[in-house]
Amino acid sequence: MKYLFFISSFLFVLVQAEVQGQNRFNFSAGKLSGTTINGIKYNVFESSPTKRVVITQGATTVYCNRATENALTKDVTATGNVIVKQDKMKITGETMYYYQKTGLVIISGKEVKMTQEDMLLTTDKLYYNMNNGNAYYLKGGHVVQKQMDLTSQRGFMNRKNNILSFKSRVIMKDSVKNQTIETDTMSYNTTTQIATFPVSTFVKGKDGYVLAQFGGAFHNATQEIFFRGKTISQTIDYALDANDLYLNDSLDYGIAKYDVKLNIKKEKINIFGDEMKYNNGMSDMKAYGHAYMEMPINSRDTLFLSADTLYSVVDTANNRTMYAYNNVQVYSKQMQGICDSLIYNLSDSMIYFYNAPVLWSQGSQITGNMISAKLEEDDIDRMFIDSDSYIVSQDSLGNYNQIKGKEMVAHFNQGFITKVDIDGNGETIYNALEGDTLFLGMNYISCSKMVVYFADSNQISDITYITQPEAKFIPPHELKEEDKFLEDFNPQFNKTPSPALVYRLRNKLDAIIEEENPKSKK
Repeated sequence: MKYLFFISSFLFVLVQAEVQGQNRFNFSAGKLSGTTINGIKYNVFESSPTKRVVITQGATTVYCNRATENALTKDVTATGNVIVKQDKMKITGETMYYYQKTGLVIISGKEVKMTQEDMLLTTDKLYYNMNNGNAYYLKGGHVVQKQMDLTSQRGFMNRKNNILSFKSRVIMKDSVKNQTIETDTMSYNTTTQIATFPVSTFVKGKDGYVLAQFGGAFHNATQEIFFRGKTISQTIDYALDANDLYLNDSLDYGIAKYDVKLNIKKEKINIFGDEMKYNNGMSDMKAYGHAYMEMPINSRDTLFLSADTLYSVVDTANNRTMYAYNNVQVYSKQMQGICDSLIYNLSDSMIYFYNAPVLWSQGSQITGNMISAKLEEDDIDRMFIDSDSYIVSQDSLGNYNQIKGKEMVAHFNQGFITKVDIDGNGETIYNALEGDTLFLGMNYISCSKMVVYFADSNQISDITYITQPEAKFIPPHELKEEDKFLEDFNPQFNKTPSPALVYRLRNKLDAIIEEENPKSKK
């Protein structure tokens, strides 16, 4: 957006191009005569081979080939290669009309040009009021200054308010930066150095574009830009939707507000929130207020994540890391979870869950002080459970199978646990069934290091003991209630996040709910 800075430089020059002084003209010419037309007397001033007609008024000088002055009204018509000069300002045209009563000057011609310093305005008819200093064109104008190029159907310069206004098909281009602003109304206040575009505005640059429903404003002194209403910002790397957008070019900083959506194209990530702050071209971004994210894991599954705050950072190697803080909830078909905070490193496909997280995967509950999940080929491959590791699952009769240890590594296949490596203080309870309906008894095993294998039904199928185990089998008639649970047993299946809890993506989430709960279909 840095090209908006140039609005001030050439629009300020236009305001300075004001003719001041008394309204009466003084004439000198090679030839002076008079004539009467329809009873009205006119003074006629004409050029000679050695002297052009010169009209002066204060600091303003007009050159032309011929001029007539109404002797009564003092109105003046100048024709033939008209040149108006005042200080560093120059206007050229074919004809100039001056109306003494109103102070209005009209300069017309096939190509009327006004130049001042490095600014050039071209139109076919330029209006100027000598009483108030206002100038305007009504049938198309073209302003050029250095690399800046502006066209509009109408242009107005208000001396009293120091405001320049351009209306109808306003297009401003920067040929060096290859950037363009298109709008229907634009104004600039040279006192406050604020440019406003209060209607739909399209800003296109070499890296993308911004489309603002209700335009916005640019503050030249602070390099701040405000876009109002529904605003869409697109680059090759991201697409941003918001209802208000603030940018600070000097700090490379932005704030998007109200129903914000960010699409990160490379990773196909969508991030939503009530407010979003970012800098360095979205390499550093935070989303607040109902913040949530969706990201496809594979062609079959999508990861939904909600938190109080979502934070995205891209390092110098262009690797993105996602952070989630406070009240984190995660949902995918393979895995659900809650935790206090989360880190997702996209470069190595690692997700870290912090502060006593609880995860669920295909009927198993996994807890620990910290859990990290490794994705391989976009599926959960392993979970590393650090300290106070605990895995709980239910069999077909509602009994709880449990694995407990200091540290664990759980191995997965298509979301199901296939193997658990237990390192330190290992304990397990698994219930022996015949088929899915007959309870045979409960197995309790204590072993410092062991490997537990699971069948497809999430049932323990085998155990390998790395160190000497202690084991016992308790038949149903001897089983007491306190024998059924290991220490710190805490099933929390009722807290499993559902798509509705990750909430905002209503259409997609409703489709997922129906797919996973066919009974809901009517």
